[in-house]
Amino acid sequence: MNNHRGYLLGTAAVCALVAGATSASAGGFALREQSTSSQGASFAGNAASPDISAMFWNPAAAANKNGTNSESSYSLIVPRGELNVTSASHPTNATLNGAINSASFGNTSGDIGSLALLGASYFSYQFVNYDPNLFLAIAMNSPFGLKTDLDRNYDTYKGSVVGRETKLLTMSLNPTLAYRLSDSLSVGVGAQLQYGKGRFSFATGLPSGQDSRFDGTGLAVGATAGLMWKPAAGTTIGLGWRSQLSQDLDGAYINTPGAAPGANAALPPGLRTVNASTTIELPNIVTLSLRQQVTSNTRVLGTVEWSQWSRLKELRVVSTGESVGAASGVLIPNSTGSATIGAVPGTVIGVLPAQWSDGWFFALGGEYDVNKQLTVRAGGAYEVSPIDAPRKRLIGIPDNDRIWASAGATYKWSETLSFDIAYTHLFVKDSQFDRESLSGFRVQGTVDASTDIVSVSMKTKW
Repeated sequence: MNNHRGYLLGTAAVCALVAGATSASAGGFALREQSTSSQGASFAGNAASPDISAMFWNPAAAANKNGTNSESSYSLIVPRGELNVTSASHPTNATLNGAINSASFGNTSGDIGSLALLGASYFSYQFVNYDPNLFLAIAMNSPFGLKTDLDRNYDTYKGSVVGRETKLLTMSLNPTLAYRLSDSLSVGVGAQLQYGKGRFSFATGLPSGQDSRFDGTGLAVGATAGLMWKPAAGTTIGLGWRSQLSQDLDGAYINTPGAAPGANAALPPGLRTVNASTTIELPNIVTLSLRQQVTSNTRVLGTVEWSQWSRLKELRVVSTGESVGAASGVLIPNSTGSATIGAVPGTVIGVLPAQWSDGWFFALGGEYDVNKQLTVRAGGAYEVSPIDAPRKRLIGIPDNDRIWASAGATYKWSETLSFDIAYTHLFVKDSQFDRESLSGFRVQGTVDASTDIVSVSMKTKW
């Protein structure tokens, strides 16, 4: 018992640490790698899985296992993405147009992907002595995240004027209550308590210019609900909902033009800052899954998921307070194509249009019990990206439609301990981007991307 308790506390702590390095691997910037066993089938059947990790998509899964149980998974995400600029121009400033197209700046970004380790932990408890149909559970996840960075081509790549580094970390605590209404039907509800931390930076003026960037942190609150129904022997249907979130980020916008050196000791000389905020509108997500037994040792799995990414219309950064070393005013383009920032609260510092569409995910897979200890699984999926046009594609989120191909296995070590492993390759459709910088550059180009994911997990019954 003490060893199990130490395991749970340890994995929760590790989860909190490793969730900081995230890289989007699902539509938009969602992170789907919340269960190793489900990943092995490309998340086919994920909301109808017998594992407690299914509670990420369906909180009724908290009632899946009797007694006290824990599960932790860890996923290594290896993304690859390269951007190639085909056109960069400033339609109103011939000098800047010539400068960006000089031999000083190149067209290729190099690999902007960042290696990431993602953790997810779950714990469920059955109130055996009070009401054995009542379950309390808690999960710790990183539901959304991304990190792209130009790295080596930081100040020589033309696309720097619309994006250098994009980073989003979320950490969500999901307390859940589930109840077995009968042997065939369970329901669950929960809360989402989410912390977010984000950064977006781009070159000031020309690609060789210093950073202009927004940094912010904040909280968001949402809900989850779901049901698990077994209408016949060997058939399980799961339906789950994760509510929309308005992820507030409060922080600062920092740039270089018009700076007052030494005006703020917390900033390097030459930088200035203005308090600022933005809100990222995150989607409602509805997941419907089927788990159907075909023979005594074979099951077919399926999932359809809808994500309301159409909520994300834009990213709008607004001044909320005093600017260091600047007089009150508004956003004013200057002769170098960069900008000065006013301190008047409510001043719009910058807007990144998105106008995304809704996303869809379709998965089909299967499981086969080799023997009592070993189960193998495989699956594939097609994901319809919410980014369906070049002007909707933020250069730091080069997402597009993708095909998932996965395989995995579960090994039952004992009656109280089992292990999972899974591997996935994502084939991301080539795409185009067409963005405008705050200083007036229009940058167009192509994206070539793919991702590999390896995941392991351990499940323990106390």
